[in-house]
Amino acid sequence: MPQIDVPKLIFPRTSSSTIPSPQFSPQQMSALAAYSSRLRSRIDAEWVKPTQLAGVRLSAEVVFDVSSSGQITNLRLLAGSGNAAFDQSILAAFSNASSAGPTPTGQSHQFSLSFQIGQ
Repeated sequence: MPQIDVPKLIFPRTSSSTIPSPQFSPQQMSALAAYSSRLRSRIDAEWVKPTQLAGVRLSAEVVFDVSSSGQITNLRLLAGSGNAAFDQSILAAFSNASSAGPTPTGQSHQFSLSFQIGQ
């Protein structure tokens, strides 16, 4: 059974500090957390797991941007699984989802998601 996790929002960092920038209000952070959960659900609904990999343990992590209008762009494998069919199934899920809906902050954001099977 695939593991479900919520996308991690990646905050831009300034060159001289580890403090995330820009700062968001607690309400915006709450809205972003809810948005992340909906985003994960949307991607999972589009993810067709390769049936030939039943019982195989694989994981991969992707990083992507979501524009203020919800367009998913700049999708890239941060850590591929080493299995082309598994990695391609993840990329196809994003292609099928294409839009995540407008972000609650009206800004673009970068997210990372992990995918696992057989664990």
